[in-house]
Amino acid sequence: MKQILFIFVAGMLTFFSVSCYDDEGSYDYHEINEVTISNWPEDGYTAINNSDTLRITPQWEFDSTSTEPYIVFSMDDGQDTARYEYIWEVQESEVTSDDQGTVISRERNLVYPVNLPPTNYYVFLKIRDKETGLLWISNTTLRVAQASDRGYLFLGEKEDGTVGLDMVSTATDTIILKNMLDNCGLPVLEGPLRVMYTGYYYRGNCIWVATETGAYFLDPSTMQGSAYNTFNSVVFAAVPLPETLIPLDMASRQRGYNMNGMYRFYATEDYIFGGSITLGESYGNPLNRYSTTSTDFFKLYPYIFYDTYSWGTCLVYDETNNCFSSFTRYSNNMTRLEDQATTPFPWQQPEGRELVYGENTWMRSGSSAYLSMALLEDSENFYVYHFLCGYSPTKSRAYTIPKTEVPNMHAGQLFAFAGSRTLLLYAEGSTLYAYDYENGLSYSQDMGDEITCMEFDYANNLDEIMIATYNATEQGIVQRFQLESDDLRAFELTPLDNCRWTGLVRVKDMDVRLQ
Repeated sequence: MKQILFIFVAGMLTFFSVSCYDDEGSYDYHEINEVTISNWPEDGYTAINNSDTLRITPQWEFDSTSTEPYIVFSMDDGQDTARYEYIWEVQESEVTSDDQGTVISRERNLVYPVNLPPTNYYVFLKIRDKETGLLWISNTTLRVAQASDRGYLFLGEKEDGTVGLDMVSTATDTIILKNMLDNCGLPVLEGPLRVMYTGYYYRGNCIWVATETGAYFLDPSTMQGSAYNTFNSVVFAAVPLPETLIPLDMASRQRGYNMNGMYRFYATEDYIFGGSITLGESYGNPLNRYSTTSTDFFKLYPYIFYDTYSWGTCLVYDETNNCFSSFTRYSNNMTRLEDQATTPFPWQQPEGRELVYGENTWMRSGSSAYLSMALLEDSENFYVYHFLCGYSPTKSRAYTIPKTEVPNMHAGQLFAFAGSRTLLLYAEGSTLYAYDYENGLSYSQDMGDEITCMEFDYANNLDEIMIATYNATEQGIVQRFQLESDDLRAFELTPLDNCRWTGLVRVKDMDVRLQ
């Protein structure tokens, strides 16, 4: 309706300002050649900057099978190029004037190689009748995106052993972007560890590339960085720190609906940093100590537990004291969690029991709380803990897995917790194992090639998992699967159509960019 009203008003304004023209010296009025421009796509157009060409070919008459707009002239067919002038303009405002828009074509059919900064635009088609001076205006929308604006990031080794970053872009059509670290301003890196997209916040929006030889952040709008884009460059601590700090995890990535983008926390191998980023990213002393005056920083497992739906209390695992500790966005130090006698598992671990793996999932507990899960181990058993971070850490369930039930499972493997079933997945070579820790059922499936990475794709569906493999012929391979849930006592992965990508790096880590 907005578009129709705009066209009508534009036509009426032009009518009254230019006139229902008459012959000089005569009061005999003539019928106006009315022009109707309509049938624009409801959602407008989307194009990738410096990659796509915007093509719009208006039709001469309405065609219900066409997605193109159509132009109808009331008195002729409009094909007299000497009489009619076509002007295509683009601008960020919906209100147009003669000097505000950028002219991108003067042909009836628009063929425009898109070269505009990524944002939302309005595209105006102006048709001027040179004989009468009348001007008709109609508009549609154009979203200009970078190819890297949305999709899946894959960090790993290239064939020469250096670190590479590839991406399956879903900004418009699905395309593969390779070697994104080439000519991006970063030094040559080795030993891939993590790739992490922070999520959008206007004062702190970046993609972290963490490797054994250093960690650097890229500007997502340009995918450029520099040798100075290190974590140390945003840390201003009053205590001695290593020359090279490498972030291995962060909270939060704003995948939930109620995430507060003004706070951010990072876990390195030895420290936790974080706080408000209202004025930009700048961090002080590490938080992994139990007093702000203490210089005794405990050794931590480099993972941050938090509710994936809403921001509250975060948990970390203290490897020095074998216990879980908590902090909030206002904390300057940690608080050791205390145990109650009747709870399903202890925050303070018994002697010999240690954390092996942790994951924040989208398995719901209650109306709007989501479970974090931890895998621990001692000499005889593995243990799965379910708990809620929220605003007050709460224990939920605990499960014991005898090592005799999972003889192929050990620390250091690839792990993934399912978000809709009590399944723990782990990999060894080309074999994918799954263990239902609630029902005590074991499954396995040969994936054909060595499994190098796997992660449930919570951005799309709780039951979709992305599995990366590698072979010398196809190199890095990523396939998305649907974990079937019709029979909860079975384990079946169904490959999703058009979701197998080859020729990638040997994937070590993956992340999703939603904005």
